[in-house]
Amino acid sequence: MHYQSKISSIDIENGSFEVEYKDGRKEFKKDYIRIFGCDGTFSAVLREFQKLEEFKMELKESEYGYTEFYIPPNHDGSFRIPGNVFY
Repeated sequence: MHYQSKISSIDIENGSFEVEYKDGRKEFKKDYIRIFGCDGTFSAVLREFQKLEEFKMELKESEYGYTEFYIPPNHDGSFRIPGNVFY
């Protein structure tokens, strides 16, 4: 998991990609099993998969738009829900 970073390039056939960090550092990664590009519609990961003939995709916009919610901590500062998972 890489926060404050983006995948700047990916080579699906060779199983490698380059991560660019907010501070300007770049790191080359290879031999991944799975890769999740969670950077939205203009994702470098999505763009490369769309080049594959066997890749099928359908994009539907939600009717409700974007939603954020805030869950304040308990009075002692601990998480109200597990803090090490995605929701």
